[in-house]
Amino acid sequence: MEKTVAFHEPKWGLSGNALKILAAFCMVCDHVAVIFEPVLPESLIWLRYLGRLAYPIFAFFIAEGCRYTRDLARYTGTLLFFGLLFHLVYYFATGDATVNVLVSFALGAGLICLWKNFLFSAKKKKPLYSFVALLLFGGYAVLCYYLCESVPVDYSFGGIILPWLVYLTQKRWIRLALFAVGIYAMTFWMGVYADLETWALCAVPVMTLYNGDRGVIKMKYFFYVFYPAHVALIYAISLLVIKD
Repeated sequence: MEKTVAFHEPKWGLSGNALKILAAFCMVCDHVAVIFEPVLPESLIWLRYLGRLAYPIFAFFIAEGCRYTRDLARYTGTLLFFGLLFHLVYYFATGDATVNVLVSFALGAGLICLWKNFLFSAKKKKPLYSFVALLLFGGYAVLCYYLCESVPVDYSFGGIILPWLVYLTQKRWIRLALFAVGIYAMTFWMGVYADLETWALCAVPVMTLYNGDRGVIKMKYFFYVFYPAHVALIYAISLLVIKD
C-alpha cells in the first residue's frame, strides 16, 4: 500500500523510506559514538544526540507496519525472531545481555495486536469478549513492564508503548501529539539516560515532514538486516582500531 489514510495531504514532505534512511543514518552515528567512545574526542558527543532520533522514527513506522500488514501476528513474530537471533549472537560475542531494539519493537507490536483484538470485539458489540480482550491487553502490558524491570531492555517500557500510542489514531496532529507523549514516557523510564534521551523529542518535528508515501522501493526487511549488520561491522572495526 503506497499511501496511508491519515496523510493524504499535504503531498510535500518525505516518504517513509526517506525517513527510515534518515533514522538509519542517525543510528549509525549513535553506535559509532558508543563503540568508539574510548578513542573519540568529547566534541563528537553530538553523534549521540543525533542518534536519539533513530528509535522514535523507527517506532513510528512499526506502528505503520502494524496498521497495514496483512498478518499482524506474522509481522510481530518476524520482529521477535530476528531480535532474539541477534541478541544471542551479540551476547556470545560481547557478553552484553541488553535486549535489543528489535525485541522492544516486537513487544510493542504484540501490545498493538492485543489492542486490535479488543477493538474488534468492541466493534462487534461482544461485551464478554471485549472484557477478556481488555484483560489480556492489560495483563500483557503489566508483563512487559515487569520484564523491563527485571532485565535490561533497550528503551525500557516507554519504548514498548511508543508504537502503540502512535497506532491509537490516524488523525495527523493527534497522532503526533501522542508520539511526543510516548517519547516523553520513554525518557522517563530511561533512568540515568533520561537527560540524553530528551533529545529524542527532536523526532517530533521531523515526523511532521512525513507525507504518507511509502516510497518507490520496498524496504520491508531493510531494518531486520541493516540493524545487526551495521552493529557487527562497527564492532569488528573497533577491534582493529581500539587497543587495550
